[in-house]
Amino acid sequence: MWLPIIEPSQLSTFQKKLEEITVSIEEELPRIQRIGLLGGIAGLSVFFFYYARMTGKIKYYDISSQLLSQSIQSLPHLQPDTFSKGYAGILWAYQHLKNHYSIDFTPPLIPKNIHTILTDFMMDELSKLNYDPLHGAIGYGTYFLEYQPSDEVSSYLSNLVKGLKKISHKKGKKRYWETINEIHSLKGVNSGLTHGMAGIVVFLTRLYKTGICKEIVKDLLEGAVEYFLYLHDLMQTKAQSISCFPVWVSSDGQLSSGTLALGFGDLSIALALWHASNVLENNVWKEKAINVFSKSLTRNTKETNVIKDASLSLGTSGMAHIYNRIYHYTGDERFKEAARYWLFETLEMGKNETGVAGYSAWRGESVNRRDKEFGIIEGIAGIGLVLISSISPIEPLWDKCLMVS
Repeated sequence: MWLPIIEPSQLSTFQKKLEEITVSIEEELPRIQRIGLLGGIAGLSVFFFYYARMTGKIKYYDISSQLLSQSIQSLPHLQPDTFSKGYAGILWAYQHLKNHYSIDFTPPLIPKNIHTILTDFMMDELSKLNYDPLHGAIGYGTYFLEYQPSDEVSSYLSNLVKGLKKISHKKGKKRYWETINEIHSLKGVNSGLTHGMAGIVVFLTRLYKTGICKEIVKDLLEGAVEYFLYLHDLMQTKAQSISCFPVWVSSDGQLSSGTLALGFGDLSIALALWHASNVLENNVWKEKAINVFSKSLTRNTKETNVIKDASLSLGTSGMAHIYNRIYHYTGDERFKEAARYWLFETLEMGKNETGVAGYSAWRGESVNRRDKEFGIIEGIAGIGLVLISSISPIEPLWDKCLMVS
């Protein structure tokens, strides 16, 4: 059962911010060009659907359906591309709402060979060693999992698992996957949720529940967790590190620490360990996950000054959401309070007069720029979804698209 974590006396403040976000997105809709799930109108259809469920207002169901129809109609004019902005993410949005909420919506004609197209691209990304959950092979797998069950789709997922095993590296009991960042000429291990190994682990836990290639999946999960535990031990020897895990392991073994975020770092890896401990019933892993979450609580006030926005991927709303998830998984009131802390930080972030609904997305020190963003992963739709899950009894199943649940 999902429970709101905001007190009734504070509810109106969050409702007002949600209304501001909703109006801002609605006003901008005629000018939004991007189509995809995480930054475009397919994702906005998901936001409006959850907002409609919370408010009961038919108007927002209608907007959601219109945006979903528009995004699917755009498929023939798009590159298949990535889960984040291409076919797989758009179709995931439709399938997600159909599976969990039985949406009353008949989509425009979807090409009959769409699954063949998607699996070809999925296997091509694997051949390039690109497993990235949002921009590589696993993104296609995330859609196929949402589409399940189907013998055809099961065969695609089976091929993905075997491909993931093939491109992995194994040392003793440990198993890991390398990332090649061609833009920055980097090669190493990304440990995070949205682009790295924690995302692989969460994906594999979902797959394990289906029974597809169960023994292979179990082997991959056990090896990945062993690697994370190895990294944890290494980080304890690193002087002055407040991180339990590195966000990046370079090809020469250098460990890079990072701040708290949904997309990478301690919270994302602890969440992956939690999911792995559940499906493989390993209480040692579960205890490790809870210990990491507990240690992260001491970092809240220390790191607020280095968090530059309220986005889901890198900012305050993402941290609020992970703590809310782990509170609901464990019932531990400490995580509820942490979620509330970051929710109020999220409200504080929403006072930028040059932003949209008070928010602007930070583009990093290298460009030193803030932009208006409306989508899920970097923009106000994602912030809005987090607020909905904080003040209503609607479970945020949308977070599957970010490898959270």
